[in-house]
Amino acid sequence: STAAAGGHISRSMFKLARLAEERRNIASAPKVSGAGDREAEDWGEASASFVVDTTACVGKSSKELYSAVSGGGSAQRQQQQQPPQRRRRATIHCVTQTVDLIGRLPILSPECWVTRYVGLPDLCDKGNFARLARSCQDLCEPGEWDFIPDTWVLPEQAEAVRSLFGSKSGTFIVKPEDGSHGNGIFLVQGLRELDIKMSTRREKTAVVQRYIDKPLLLGGMKFDLRLYVCLAGGSSQRPPRVFVCREGLARFCTQAYEEPNSRNMHRSMAHLTNYSLNKRSEHFEHGGETIEAVFDPQSSASKRPLTAVLKQIEAEFPEFDRRGFYDRIAELARTTTAALAPVLVSYFRGVGGDGPMPCMHLLGFDVMLDRNFKLHLLELNNSPSLCVEEALALEIGDPRLEGRVARLFGRSREKDGKVCYCTDLEQPHLHRTALVDFVVKATVVGGAFRLLDQLARGVEWPQVKEFISVDVANHRLYFLLQSAERLFARSGGAQKAFTSLALRRTFEPLCQVSNARLEKHDLDAISVRCRGSSYVSQDRGVKPEPLRLFDFLDVLRRVGARAFPG
Repeated sequence: STAAAGGHISRSMFKLARLAEERRNIASAPKVSGAGDREAEDWGEASASFVVDTTACVGKSSKELYSAVSGGGSAQRQQQQQPPQRRRRATIHCVTQTVDLIGRLPILSPECWVTRYVGLPDLCDKGNFARLARSCQDLCEPGEWDFIPDTWVLPEQAEAVRSLFGSKSGTFIVKPEDGSHGNGIFLVQGLRELDIKMSTRREKTAVVQRYIDKPLLLGGMKFDLRLYVCLAGGSSQRPPRVFVCREGLARFCTQAYEEPNSRNMHRSMAHLTNYSLNKRSEHFEHGGETIEAVFDPQSSASKRPLTAVLKQIEAEFPEFDRRGFYDRIAELARTTTAALAPVLVSYFRGVGGDGPMPCMHLLGFDVMLDRNFKLHLLELNNSPSLCVEEALALEIGDPRLEGRVARLFGRSREKDGKVCYCTDLEQPHLHRTALVDFVVKATVVGGAFRLLDQLARGVEWPQVKEFISVDVANHRLYFLLQSAERLFARSGGAQKAFTSLALRRTFEPLCQVSNARLEKHDLDAISVRCRGSSYVSQDRGVKPEPLRLFDFLDVLRRVGARAFPG
């Protein structure tokens, strides 16, 4: 049985969000059936009915946002321990874990969607993405991947990194391969610094990236941009549809920026834009509590809507081209998703999927502008936060703290104006809905749901004002990787494709070509060299074997170089 879930966001928040949409002339989400039909009508015009199932959203998750966008009409199963059952109505299954996705695949009807792809956590891993981007660069035109800062992965590229510090000066940022929320990140300018800091770490795997030391500043503060890219559908015959949202978030540092040197590299809140770090600063400035304040062109909040920040950039830098900015973002997303798409098909096949993928996924693209307005992709986020609340610290002497004693960290989260001691902040605090997060993320999710509505109705080229459609199917990289993935699968995939027997079966015809220099023993040697892999899995219950497609590309390069040298 199901019950309507109204969530914790009040009707007034819907009114505020509607005002924001009217302000920017952006359409919103589809009408969703359920107890909150009135709110759904307030949110925007509808063209279809969906049930939004948030049963699998757990923890500090997106449940509140999904419930809000669906107008309070999301469905929650009262007996959550029961396995999911087939729905006869069009349903968007909102999940946060791959195991929940896999459990729903067998019971999805054609008009249903699930908000996750198998394999994206592995593809978005910092180390894996650096490896695959490096593998793809020589398949593209020169400069096509220049939106990615120079990146190396430790320990496999340790010698290259040591040579780098010996030949070039500059600042480098080091990130744990599987890190998040800014934990474990540090800056270095020399090999000795790197060795000392790495020696104190339990995990020795890390990503070393050239630091963007001349970022674009607003009000003297460094910032990055969280952009949302929606992937939907796809199959072995065509890539997922890709859409870039025009709205996003700008996250600002809370200390004035100075180019890094030995005296200031420890000032993380001047160099790192991570919200999870800067929200703990005494200088963190919360966003406004009205739509006008959120979009105020004079706002100095530490988190602002992308569209508001673009206007601020235009005001301060008249040469900035907003249209060109979105064009470059679309091209960046096009190249990146062209590299991911063929691997997603392989992952889907690996969990028993067949035919079109009934999946939708919101990716977070974290980018930074430098002083020449060039875009730099810092990382991909597989699970960008859709949480719409923030923590407000309570100062000593606040009457709400009277009669309370210090408590241990880790207490469960409390809301509705109650004093909380969870680890969001070190000091006692309150939780409230952050209007900037709600407006931006409701725009993203609402627009994505409208895209799913159009796709479910068979619209060939869905159009929603919030999103820019990106053509991946005609990208040369997608075509090359799709062909390589098919050959990889026919050769036996990760289990067999790298064996001597499989390589001989696949490439032996080249040994018979008169002008080729390939011999059978060359294939045996290539097999020995390419059996291992550096790709790792971050997705519990799913093996990273499809990522070995990029190892197979190395096999193809070696075979080609041996057969046709020069």
